[in-house]
Amino acid sequence: MIIVLTYDHPHRKTQDLLFRLKAYGESVQVMSVPFKERKQRRPLVKHRPDRCIDISLEKLCKNLELHLDKRNDYNDIFNIINLQKDLQESEHINKILIAGAGILPKELTDKFNIINSHPGYIPMCRGFDSLKWDILLGYPIGVTTHIIDSEADLGEIIEQRFIPINYEDSFYELAMRVYETEIEMLLNAKTDGIIKKSSKRNFNLDEIRPVRKRMNNFDEMRMLDKFEQLRKNSLSKWD
Repeated sequence: MIIVLTYDHPHRKTQDLLFRLKAYGESVQVMSVPFKERKQRRPLVKHRPDRCIDISLEKLCKNLELHLDKRNDYNDIFNIINLQKDLQESEHINKILIAGAGILPKELTDKFNIINSHPGYIPMCRGFDSLKWDILLGYPIGVTTHIIDSEADLGEIIEQRFIPINYEDSFYELAMRVYETEIEMLLNAKTDGIIKKSSKRNFNLDEIRPVRKRMNNFDEMRMLDKFEQLRKNSLSKWD
């Protein structure tokens, strides 16, 4: 069985992940916490799909015949002590996936291998708006699946994939390829087990970059200029 952690709110990544898991015939249990409204910010350039089916998570899970366990907060999720005992004795739970979540409590991340897909190469690009920062700062564009750690985007890496910029791309087309790769890699991610055996990190500590905040509008304009340069330079690979 696969456990999916998410918000108790209509959410595009959650819907896409659950649809595919259902299509593949996976046994899924959904666990949610209440969605907390955040201060709205209008980016100049969208890099995530923001339209989803207007259906509650409860009704979606009912229609897909998936079990939904609604919890009050992350400290309550799973009923941590009992879950640890259940997971150790149960062979049918094979992975825990993040579809949407805030910062998970250290108690949870220390005990279990919880898998996230991040739209950037960690530990080089961490935090928000990773694709935009990757382009602006000249970092590799890609996706990382990793084990959630107590520090943001610093858990053990499972897989990384490079996403090229093609000449015919718009920025949004590139962003959607990154998003689709996130879903695919999250579905395919594998670990050695649910119970965390260690907090080993498989990268050099001197490679770690600071956690990025949302990109401001001025830097978004600079990022678009850089994207156009990279898009046009992509023709050189055919020379």
